[in-house]
Amino acid sequence: MVSLTNKKVMVVNLLASVLSNLLNLGNLEISLYTAVEEYQSIHEYVREKIREALTRPVSEEERMEFLLQRMNELLKEAESEKSKVITQMAIVEDIDQRITYEDCEDVSRISLKCLTKATTDEVVNIKALNTNGKELGVFIHPKFPVSSARVLYEEWKDRPFAIRNIHQGLNAHLRNILYFPIKFKDCLDENHTYNVHSLIIPEHVESPQVDDETVKTERDTTRIGFSPISNMKSLLKTVDISAEAMPYHVGNIPYKGISVEEITDASRVEKGFENAFYEACKCNLDVFFSAEMLCTEKMKAVTNGQSDYLKPLIWRARLNGLSVPKLILLPTRWENSTNYLLIFDEDGTLLGKQYKHTPYVDEKYGKVEALDMTKASDDIYLIHLKNRQRIAIVICAEFLANLDYVREFLCGWLGVTLILVPSYSKGEQDFVASLPIYNNYGVNVIWGDCCGAVKQKEDGKRIIGGCSYAGTDTIKRFGDCVKCGFSCEGKQHCFFEIELSTRIKQEKPSSPEVADVRHQCD
Repeated sequence: MVSLTNKKVMVVNLLASVLSNLLNLGNLEISLYTAVEEYQSIHEYVREKIREALTRPVSEEERMEFLLQRMNELLKEAESEKSKVITQMAIVEDIDQRITYEDCEDVSRISLKCLTKATTDEVVNIKALNTNGKELGVFIHPKFPVSSARVLYEEWKDRPFAIRNIHQGLNAHLRNILYFPIKFKDCLDENHTYNVHSLIIPEHVESPQVDDETVKTERDTTRIGFSPISNMKSLLKTVDISAEAMPYHVGNIPYKGISVEEITDASRVEKGFENAFYEACKCNLDVFFSAEMLCTEKMKAVTNGQSDYLKPLIWRARLNGLSVPKLILLPTRWENSTNYLLIFDEDGTLLGKQYKHTPYVDEKYGKVEALDMTKASDDIYLIHLKNRQRIAIVICAEFLANLDYVREFLCGWLGVTLILVPSYSKGEQDFVASLPIYNNYGVNVIWGDCCGAVKQKEDGKRIIGGCSYAGTDTIKRFGDCVKCGFSCEGKQHCFFEIELSTRIKQEKPSSPEVADVRHQCD
């Protein structure tokens, strides 16, 4: 006898089979099919047939069996190529609208709670909902409600600001699932294969110092903390590598490299992070992250899946009644020709290791960051803060140089709503110019740099980070609100608090509403 869980897997697998047939359907083609005369009638017919199968007065196991049977019947009924495509689209969209990840008494809904366990108090890591992904070349992942900029029309109902056609395939039409192909072209590989992990973060909020009314209000926002850590110059000791000694070449083209040998003042970096983290715990943040390259040997240590470095910091914060961020991202670590970032939950449990996939190129001095791409894991972490954000981490040069990966894969296929960009860069122009280009996707971007890396300007001003806000091309520069004069002398802690609204309505034309950025420095 096939279990109920297995039958639901069979439903998702059949859905994946349909999506694999539609995988090469371009965004324009999708739009054109919605204009076909029979489009509405076919959709209504499919919707009614699926509803009939799900509402029969039998057990849930039998209803899933009827659903599978009905889906196969609908696929066989379509005769012309046109009706086949529309039927496939209708099946995907109708099943998607019926999916929930909670327990549900409505028999017309399909609960996939058994496949995600997304209502537990622990972070859930899901590689895919379907089990036939490698065979079909397509993976299905859960999609939870998130914030989105919306434009309010007087004569229409409000609609998402993001342009539907820029999302890949049917993803812009889907509410509860997303799908993507296994093979994807990026700047280094014609057919790159990424292993996507959906990290589902529990919604519970615990903060002894924050009353219920405040917590309720703050659920309408996503609060991010970023620390540049230090303004000390030459925090990193680097070495040049000859073309012959480089660990990896693109297209067998020889080029010189640059490698990070060590952090020159590890104790200073650790103290700066610790002070900023403790103060950040007073702000009821959702996420805390820091700059690139500055993870020390001590900071990276993990024992039995727990951070040796973060555990006492978390313990101290909770002992004093503070709220630990749900996600803690350490600075990236340059090690053994790789550059990676460790992701931890609020208990200090290691959730994943996000690698950098695109090296920095120093055009002025003719050098390349000496990354060995054969050592970098292809794991990509899609972090779900339910009812708030879908988060991706993009490390420094990736954000500027790997547009196929960031725009098409992360934004178009995975539908991220927030991109975090830790960097260690002396320049800021390219980052500032790139921040607002993702607003059409409905994506917020937060970029954070290290003060010690930023080149000193004659007027004394620096840009050490910035935030773009979905729905507008206006950005906030972190340097505009600094309280320190870009000097760490006499300062115990330093971090920026970015507050993103999760309920945005802008009248047409869009108002220049931007995120609220505050500098905490003392």
